[in-house]
Amino acid sequence: MLERRGKGAIEMLLALWERLETEAAVHAASAPVAARDASESSYMEVQGRLHFLGIPPELRLAIYHLYLEEHQRVHENRQPTNAHLRLLLISHQVCEEAQSILRQYISLKNERQIELFLWNVGDKRASCLTFADVANDGRVELSELSVKHLRVFEYEATPYLSLYQTVSRTRWSWQFEAAMYPAACPLRLLSYELYLSPEVRVQALEQIRSHHLRTLRLSGNCQLLREHDTSSLRNLIITGVTGSYFDQRRLDQCFLDAPLESFMYGMGHRLGFEIRNHHLQSLVSGPRPQHLRKLQPSNQ
Repeated sequence: MLERRGKGAIEMLLALWERLETEAAVHAASAPVAARDASESSYMEVQGRLHFLGIPPELRLAIYHLYLEEHQRVHENRQPTNAHLRLLLISHQVCEEAQSILRQYISLKNERQIELFLWNVGDKRASCLTFADVANDGRVELSELSVKHLRVFEYEATPYLSLYQTVSRTRWSWQFEAAMYPAACPLRLLSYELYLSPEVRVQALEQIRSHHLRTLRLSGNCQLLREHDTSSLRNLIITGVTGSYFDQRRLDQCFLDAPLESFMYGMGHRLGFEIRNHHLQSLVSGPRPQHLRKLQPSNQ
């Protein structure tokens, strides 16, 4: 089983390596002749190496980063797993090279994963974490972690979940921010994304400090309790948002002084927030409209 997993991971890494090689070849084609000849010679030399560990170490590190980025992609609002850590089982060398990269990300999606994380997390591992995907069950406290990127997904109950926890799930869905950051968020989150179903009621940015956010994604029955300073916000995604909060407000009033570069919108539900002309006008006629470069529909 371990050998099969390792082989699959190696195949994926080699595919990413070929992608890097293709990009390098395209770049070399536009270089001067002498530089192109040297690049082609180097390319043939690398192609002669059949083993992944024969690739130069700096390129292996780049491949580890690409591997993690591919793994973190969200498909159909499903929370990614921790399968990326299997790569560390391939060999001691791969483990030593890749662990500082792969351990930057953790996914906590059910009862067992949350319990294991809370039991085993230490200062060293906590200091490595920069990206976390968590379930909105309200039991993962992130105050002591150095997380810069946070995504929240729908809680998935395990079969042995107690009746009390099942009944309390609605409360968790409403107050997960207060549970993650009991005394307001001390960190400078750069991105905060919600992947929640339309019926989940959310009081967004209740504990999260908004003035450092560069990317914000909202979903669920979402509302903001007050106006927020979003002077660093570059990317805004609103998809699958229900309720009437945004129906009654202009977007530039909800996100003050936001120098948006991109805005993505998706209705996502038959009762979802339907964007109107005055919403779009507020984006292009706000105090800082000159930054907006991209308007597009959201696929998720």
